[in-house]
Amino acid sequence: MNRGYIISEFEVTGKGKESLGDVSLKTAVKLYDTIPYSGRILKLKDDGILVNLGIIDGVVTGSRLVIYMDSRSRATGDRVRYAEVFTVRESDTFICYAEPDRAGALKEIDSTYSVYPLQKRRAKKLG
Repeated sequence: MNRGYIISEFEVTGKGKESLGDVSLKTAVKLYDTIPYSGRILKLKDDGILVNLGIIDGVVTGSRLVIYMDSRSRATGDRVRYAEVFTVRESDTFICYAEPDRAGALKEIDSTYSVYPLQKRRAKKLG
């Protein structure tokens, strides 16, 4: 919202005695599905990273994760935004291990960066 982007639009309607509760629940579900979620780097390894996203979040072996990074252009001094993509090699219920697609990417990141799934998915309840 700060940058003026609209990431989703939806319409929710209802009628009857229980419409207020029904519309509230439908709105909450739509908002939950719209807002992207993120994880963080728990530990940097020699060949990859451990991230606090796992099977419960829809991240399985073969999933792709992305870290958005900023850099300064040498020519113009402008800020350039780019992404480092990681492929998940192992996934557990709450954590996963991912390796970078580009060699040398681990030298540029640290544990303060947020990690996002490349394809937006939401957490699912274990039942």
